[in-house]
Amino acid sequence: MSTFPDGFEKWIPSIHAVSNFIHDHPELGLEEFQASAKLKEILRSNGFSIEEKSGGVETAFKAFWQTPGGEDAPCFGFMGEFDALPGLGHACGHNLISAAALAAVFCAKIELEKCGVPARLCFIGTPAEEIKGGKVTMIEGGAFNGIDVSLIAHPFHKTISDPGCLSVSRCTISFRGRASHAAIAPEKGINALDAVAEFCCDIREWRKSIGERERV
Repeated sequence: MSTFPDGFEKWIPSIHAVSNFIHDHPELGLEEFQASAKLKEILRSNGFSIEEKSGGVETAFKAFWQTPGGEDAPCFGFMGEFDALPGLGHACGHNLISAAALAAVFCAKIELEKCGVPARLCFIGTPAEEIKGGKVTMIEGGAFNGIDVSLIAHPFHKTISDPGCLSVSRCTISFRGRASHAAIAPEKGINALDAVAEFCCDIREWRKSIGERERV
């Protein structure tokens, strides 16, 4: 028995077609003009209004729909990624992420139309997830302002609500030495590479004591 609401079946061929198109036309981060256009086309044709270049990102967009009287209701966002990996195409399945977001937002639309609960829906097209951190730029540009909840689904080897993904914080550490003549005064020099080697050994030991929700 289908887990989709009645009426969803009409969208399945179109969602499959969009997913297949994105897969067959891989585009790198910030170059996803074809993928973005395909997603906007299906959303626009099903009653969603489009905001272009969300957060100042060229290939980002938001597609809005709301119930009658839902102007002040909470806004639920469904994120769709669509960039490819260099040299690998859609090895990370971003075409499926977009398809899942389309399916979710259309199912939500059907249910809200049935029950009449005031609500707003937003499909958020989020480019450049691989390597370039497109969502960070979108957040800084205000693209997520007014979104009360945002959801995303990612391909995995099993169905699970939380695969245990971690956020990332980066830092840059510089090691500086002191030059000295290797034959005449080696004791006056400082070898930065020695410090790097010691640092790597310390990191290796540190890994043994951190928790399962931490990585370094």
